[in-house]
Amino acid sequence: MTRLATEAEVADWLQVKPATLAKWRRAGAAPPHVPSGRFVRYAWSDVHAWAAKRRQGATSGR
Repeated sequence: MTRLATEAEVADWLQVKPATLAKWRRAGAAPPHVPSGRFVRYAWSDVHAWAAKRRQGATSGR
């Protein structure tokens, strides 16, 4: 099983603050996540796929 990433790790990789990631989660705009008690975890494969999809959407109008 692949190790899940912490909120801090994903925020660092995305170059945003953890609070921004939490805000995106509340708005339904964050990468897929796994609630783990009072913590949130992310599968790196989901984060990478989410980022790639956002990148494609950002350039599709050009």
